[in-house]
Amino acid sequence: GAYMLNLNVDVREGGGFACNHNDEGEEISYIVEILVLDYTINVVNNSNNQ
Repeated sequence: GAYMLNLNVDVREGGGFACNHNDEGEEISYIVEILVLDYTINVVNNSNNQ
């Protein structure tokens, strides 16, 4: 199926008197890892009638 990922960053620079906050830019990093396991289970019949 289809998937969607949205990342939003809302920052505000200071600007008031004696406010030393600044906004030099923001960076978002993310990793998407997908693991698909495809396997078959077989029946093993080891009954020996001797």
